[in-house]
Amino acid sequence: MDYYLATHTYHSDEKKKEFLKRIKGRTNEMWVERMNDPQNSFHERARVVQIFMGKADFFFCNWYAESEQTIIDKLDSLGAGEFVITMAVKIKQPIADTKEIQQMLTNLK
Repeated sequence: MDYYLATHTYHSDEKKKEFLKRIKGRTNEMWVERMNDPQNSFHERARVVQIFMGKADFFFCNWYAESEQTIIDKLDSLGAGEFVITMAVKIKQPIADTKEIQQMLTNLK
């Protein structure tokens, strides 16, 4: 499997509002549990590593997956395809400031 950076764009303003309403109050643990549920048929083929979401018309995720299509198929299996269009590109293993990441992990809620 390889690392991917995925860009997710909402189908419409209405779909964005519906999606944001649906996920309101979701904790980090809830995101990870939902996205990486071992019961999901795509679990061994695509796992989300990080989600970067704000209030823009798009958001990003880091994935460890077999392919872009596997990411899209997993999102569809979770119902996300109803809300977003996804483009994922293969990247080298992410390069990160490990001290900053450790601080972020300490502050996660």
